[in-house]
Amino acid sequence: MLNAVDFKNVMLSHGGIRDVRVVVVDASTAENDTQPQIKWEGISSLNNFLYSDNTIIVWRAYDVGVGKHIESKQCLR
Repeated sequence: MLNAVDFKNVMLSHGGIRDVRVVVVDASTAENDTQPQIKWEGISSLNNFLYSDNTIIVWRAYDVGVGKHIESKQCLR
């Protein structure tokens, strides 16, 4: 059976991939995450995202229609 360390070793084999950093983190020993839990209603029906400084444009299918414009701070409720 393959695991995360095996995946890391493959990704780094033959010199790795330029500009890609691969690490394995053991979540069972990581300190408690202090980041707040974020719930974004409807996120599971969206597939494509375009990020700018203050706005996220979301589509169900990329570039079909104008997309829905959401202020970044609205997503962080």
